[in-house]
Amino acid sequence: MRYIFYHYNHFRTLVFDYYDEETHVLQSYMFYTLKQAVSKFRRDNGLQYKKIVISKLF
Repeated sequence: MRYIFYHYNHFRTLVFDYYDEETHVLQSYMFYTLKQAVSKFRRDNGLQYKKIVISKLF
């Protein structure tokens, strides 16, 4: 199963913490909405057509 946990840090930067069976990626986005950032993350990491569970941490 693939998971993206996200939160906003104290600089209001969107931070993604991605996990799957073999990979862990920590990536941050500034000046993106959540929808735009998820689309860019999927495109950049070759996950466009994969099922991913997206959860807010806090």
